Amino acid sequence: MAQERCFNRTFQYNRLWTPGEIRTADTDERGVPVASDHFRLVDSDETVEERKVHSDEKVKEARRESGQRDKRAAIERALYDLDPDDDSHWTRAGDPAIQAVFSRVDFEVTRNEIRSILPDFDRVFASELKKS
Repeated sequence: MAQERCFNRTFQYNRLWTPGEIRTADTDERGVPVASDHFRLVDSDETVEERKVHSDEKVKEARRESGQRDKRAAIERALYDLDPDDDSHWTRAGDPAIQAVFSRVDFEVTRNEIRSILPDFDRVFASELKKS
């Protein structure tokens, strides 16, 4: 059974992999081993030692950090996707409408989250972006 060694820290298959860790290699439709991104195939004569796996708490922490980055990026994309000419995308005060953002990210979003991510983003700002 072919193996691959991690060469670049990565979070895959619900766990954090660090350089040096070994796992079973994926194979293509013909059964030929294929190295994944961040891994390289282990030579047949190479000595392979298992390295300690991260604790459940470290994995949970990595998931939280990754989820927060992904959530922030999704909200930013949703805000930049709003149309300054569409009244349903904005409140009377010119702030992004929560429902318009929610419909683009498909998870709950609060006004505070939007303000913390892009504090100056409003309808005027969106109009200026559209012009440029």
